Amino acid sequence: MSTIVVASLCSLLVGGDAPPLPVQPPSAARAAASGAQDVAPAAVREEPNGLALDATLAIHGLYSIDEPDGVEQQGVRLTDALFAFEGRFHGYDASLAFDLDETSGTRLDRAWVQGELDVRHDVRVGLLRRPFLWSAFADESAFVFPQRSRLGREFGESDEGVELLADYRVVDVRVALTNGADGTSDAREGTARLGVHLFGERPVAGERPIGPEGASLYLAYTDEGALAQGDAFAAELHTQLGHQRVHLEWLDAAEGLGDQRGGTATYAFGFDGGESELALRLEHLREPQRHTVLGIGYGQSFLRDTVRGQVAAEWVDGSGSAFDGWLLSAGLVLSL
Repeated sequence: MSTIVVASLCSLLVGGDAPPLPVQPPSAARAAASGAQDVAPAAVREEPNGLALDATLAIHGLYSIDEPDGVEQQGVRLTDALFAFEGRFHGYDASLAFDLDETSGTRLDRAWVQGELDVRHDVRVGLLRRPFLWSAFADESAFVFPQRSRLGREFGESDEGVELLADYRVVDVRVALTNGADGTSDAREGTARLGVHLFGERPVAGERPIGPEGASLYLAYTDEGALAQGDAFAAELHTQLGHQRVHLEWLDAAEGLGDQRGGTATYAFGFDGGESELALRLEHLREPQRHTVLGIGYGQSFLRDTVRGQVAAEWVDGSGSAFDGWLLSAGLVLSL
């Protein structure tokens, strides 16, 4: 089976200062809005008013042979199109994003407003991404591979609620209370995420080898109050050393939250002045479908990261997989 993925990312800034090029650490404002950075530093509050329009378009082509039922499948379909408005006005951050999907139609991906309580505490209210697993709530452009890790794809849903973001320099905390699976019924879903910065500067979270040197450890817990067994625990490590990046994630989720157990390890190396990126990713999932995925990804930037090309090859093996074999993917990212 082979899979081809093509993605494009376009950004247009209206008002305010232009954002830095992606080969550098993303601006604190955009990182905090998209989830690429856990807690926005105080410098974000000094940025001028502005409005940014971000658009992500993903087209997936599928061609498969020797399916278990003997039926070949092939075709191309639009699986994801995300349009986001993000801005800062008079001390308040805001984000509004729509996700257009060929299968489920148009839906609201996020719609929230964030304000400052004091120099170390912010509060976010509205439709937000649960701050549980980084590979689930991070911005789509933060990966060397064209697609997120398989664990990240399981926890990317949005929900209505309120979130507290706290920054204590060496430690940062995010606590969210959302509606959960039962909607507006009595039970609520609680999520807590703790970040401890071990050394150096706080690294830009993700698998791309960019940003200052440093290491951060994150522990996260979520509990779905509407389910008898609906809690999950996650641990992550983000480390940047020179042009090298190591990203580790481990997850143990109960049956009510997908029954996922396993981990992901990604090593990425940047060269040619940051214009080229090579990454290795190992994913091992024990539940509910035991399988191992070993992948290699390559990203190449052109015109100072205005255009980024991505290719990846993954080998899937395991008795719990829908198939064994190679997955091929490619991506195209445009930043204007």
